[in-house]
This record gives sequence, C-alpha cells and structure tokens, in this order.
Amino acid sequence: MSDIVDDKKHIRGTIDLSNAEWQRAAGSEELEGPHLEIAFVQDGYVAMRSSEHPVDDQTLLFTPAEWEAFVLGAKDGEFDVL
Repeated sequence: MSDIVDDKKHIRGTIDLSNAEWQRAAGSEELEGPHLEIAFVQDGYVAMRSSEHPVDDQTLLFTPAEWEAFVLGAKDGEFDVL
C-alpha cells in the first residue's frame, strides 16, 4: 500500500496507537471479512483503520471537528449511495 497523503503528517508520528481501544460497529463481529475500526485517541483525534491492514502507517487520523462533520453527515444520509 502507498503512504497516506493528508494534512496530518505533523501529528501522525506523535500519536501513540499502541494502547488504542479499537471499536467495530455493533453486530459486525458476526460478519466475515475486513472491518472498519475506530479508536478515540489523544488530543481528541479519532483514528480509523481496516482490520485487514491494522498497521499504524495505514491508519487515518481525524480532528474532532472532522469527525463531528463525518458523523453528522452520516446521520443525515450524505453518504447513502442507494
């Protein structure tokens, strides 16, 4: 996989993910295949990764404001494709 290109390069190396408590959507443990996992980490950041590639350099980071915008958009149906 290629490196992540985003505006978090300045913080990516300082966030310690070794003790992150990764969460999956309720009920997803019954499904096979990779899962999307999130963890609330230091300084209010939210980390997101695929369970298929759980290495730190494949993890996305979101600021609290970015995460709030994502959650509100999801609740409002902005990402519904059907």
